[in-house]
Amino acid sequence: MKPILLSKFRIPARRIAECLWGKGGTNSYKTNRKGAYYFSCSGHGGYIVDSRVLTTEEKIEINNFVEPENLDVYTQLIQNENYVVHVNMSEFTCRGKKWNYASVYGPPVENDSIKVYVFEEDCNWAILEKFTDIRIKSKIESEQASTEQIEKMFQWIVDYKKNKDKGKTFVTE
Repeated sequence: MKPILLSKFRIPARRIAECLWGKGGTNSYKTNRKGAYYFSCSGHGGYIVDSRVLTTEEKIEINNFVEPENLDVYTQLIQNENYVVHVNMSEFTCRGKKWNYASVYGPPVENDSIKVYVFEEDCNWAILEKFTDIRIKSKIESEQASTEQIEKMFQWIVDYKKNKDKGKTFVTE
């Protein structure tokens, strides 16, 4: 991989989505925020969001329901700036292997991680849309209907979590 300035590094969202939800026939949909992506893959789909594009307040609310995953990146100081020189996808069930980097740029490689949020299309999408303004661009036009769907699905998630915490089996009607 060609070194990429860490501040300009974009998470490999499509690759993450395909690791989680299957390769083949993957469709992507534009969202209204850079660093937030929506994919429909062969087995499933949903949002993949780089935590660096969320505000502190949004992360606090979201963390009550969803824990971010770690995207392991290896950085190296090149000309006094941090560059990403390798990405390890093992956290996302893709084949991950031990990696040794022979430094051609000088200083040693550092292991770092970028937090990535995954919101599956079944219900977790409502968590993201409840606490942020992130939407698929085509959904923005029908915002009123979308708000009702978000509230209904979010309430289902809250009820499910309460019952799960109490050890009850949750049954939908």
